[in-house]
Amino acid sequence: MKTARILVVDDEVDICELLRTLLGLEGYSVTVAENHDDALRRIHEENWDMVLLDVVMPDRDGWQLARAIRETRPELPVYFMTAKVDLDYDEAVREGVIHGYLYKPFAFDDIQDLLQQALPRPAAN
Repeated sequence: MKTARILVVDDEVDICELLRTLLGLEGYSVTVAENHDDALRRIHEENWDMVLLDVVMPDRDGWQLARAIRETRPELPVYFMTAKVDLDYDEAVREGVIHGYLYKPFAFDDIQDLLQQALPRPAAN
């Protein structure tokens, strides 16, 4: 089985590095994009199994990127990571803009649960 490739999009460098390390230890291949343009370029140029996307970023919000991904790669699962609880993420899931979401701060168990639902488990080395 191939190693699942995850693109993490977040302007918070600490969160990106933490996810890269933890998910890497779990056997996933993780790449980080710190802004909308870098993420969109990578999505067009490379194959991904999943995108973990921050909703609030300084250049453009995650909603815009999620919609752009849906237009070009509708099969690509996109999951929001967010501290904003006042938005209707369930509606975004129903509309197919995203596949799910996690509220920040999240525990690593939350990420593992999401990955178990969304991706095949990496093969043991």
